[in-house]
Amino acid sequence: QLFNLDGSKYGNQASLEGLIKKMHDNGIRAVADIVVNHRCGDKQDSQGRWNQFTSGIESRPSFAGVMDWGGWAITLGDKFSDGTGEHHPGNY
Repeated sequence: QLFNLDGSKYGNQASLEGLIKKMHDNGIRAVADIVVNHRCGDKQDSQGRWNQFTSGIESRPSFAGVMDWGGWAITLGDKFSDGTGEHHPGNY
């Protein structure tokens, strides 16, 4: 469940916010390390490639479309890319 911090087995939103506050109080910045390619395309593009990713968030209008990605989000050269993505590291 996207953004459901209270449904996590690793803690809840209050514990995360408390941890981040303690980090900030000690001069440490928090960084979210997100692996964007660990999603499954749930729709096909016009050429039949499974490279359309939708969040399904409809209950929070402020998030509508924010997590929706297309073929541009896939590394250039990958069979699911639409040809507009970036090269993967080491191929610039």
